[in-house]
Amino acid sequence: MKSPTLLHSFRFACEGIAHAFTTQRNFKIHAAISAVVLIAGFVLRISSEQWAIVAVTVALVFQAELFN
Repeated sequence: MKSPTLLHSFRFACEGIAHAFTTQRNFKIHAAISAVVLIAGFVLRISSEQWAIVAVTVALVFQAELFN
């Protein structure tokens, strides 16, 4: 079934992420560790290139967890 609009597609995606966060223990663990990594990045004042690497890595971890 195709979503009627792009906005609906994003809403469904957000609902899926919220569902994973509320029902999956490992997703919560990944979210907590990601928050620690982001805080450490701010404290250590990492460069733009390092932020890009952190963003891609965090996104891949969440993607893998959602796929699992």
